[in-house]
Amino acid sequence: MLSLPLPFVTHNSVMPDFAAQKEEMELTATLFLEHFSIRQRAPSFDFLGEIVEAYTLLPYENITKIIAKFAGGSGGKSPLLRSPLTVLKDYIRFGGGGTCYSLTHALATILQFLGYPCALFTCDIGSRPNAHCALMAEAMDGEIYYVDPGYLLARPMRFIPEQNATLDNGFALVNLNYLGEKRYSVTTTTDNETKERYRLNAIPLTPGRFLDLWRASFTSPGLGKILITTYAGDNGRLYLHHHQLRHITSSGMSKESISGPEYAQNIQKIFGISPELVEKAHKLLATWRAERRIPGQD
Repeated sequence: MLSLPLPFVTHNSVMPDFAAQKEEMELTATLFLEHFSIRQRAPSFDFLGEIVEAYTLLPYENITKIIAKFAGGSGGKSPLLRSPLTVLKDYIRFGGGGTCYSLTHALATILQFLGYPCALFTCDIGSRPNAHCALMAEAMDGEIYYVDPGYLLARPMRFIPEQNATLDNGFALVNLNYLGEKRYSVTTTTDNETKERYRLNAIPLTPGRFLDLWRASFTSPGLGKILITTYAGDNGRLYLHHHQLRHITSSGMSKESISGPEYAQNIQKIFGISPELVEKAHKLLATWRAERRIPGQD
């Protein structure tokens, strides 16, 4: 049974006001269902799959995180934790999404309101501890499912403790391999090539610990360049890092450069993210680099 409480982040505060939490959870879940034309029903596996598939349309992007880090000034020392309602409204209005902590927290909030007990987990990428996060949700039949919106796992994966699992994600096989001591290696296999993506620590995070790790993630050096990735269904996955765009499918990968004065407009065409967000993030990064005399990266 997944029973740890989720962190509570509203659009204007982080506080244990449970009445406000319930109200905002309901607003977020209702807006999500209405926007994607999903009918609410019992918390079954099929319903969970429909929710997760729709949620993959929210892109993994660090543009909104760059803005949350630097828009308040002070060199990004007091970053804003975006609430689930803010994440969803930013998607509807601007095509934004988030990075793993905001995406995972928002999805867990929606699922929990809809009747799926959830727990949050941290993951290590290479030598970087807690660089990623994911969630598990429990359906009404008691089965546990692993969900990773930050890595764009497009379908829930059944999770049985201390056992391996594999899921066909359309463009790759995603493998969950048990290593012992509640740790799992998460790999992808495409075209007979297998790569480890991260290692899951399958110990549920307390709300305070999750919030601490989320705040710490704003110090990542990866916020110095724009990164976007989104699931494209049967067409694979699109991945943009700064100016290089990669299109990853089950048969391989193609690359092209995205740059110049039409950079923001091209991002909108490819990912659906408003040029307004892209240009705001660019200006904030340029100011931050200038203050620290960091060479431009445009």
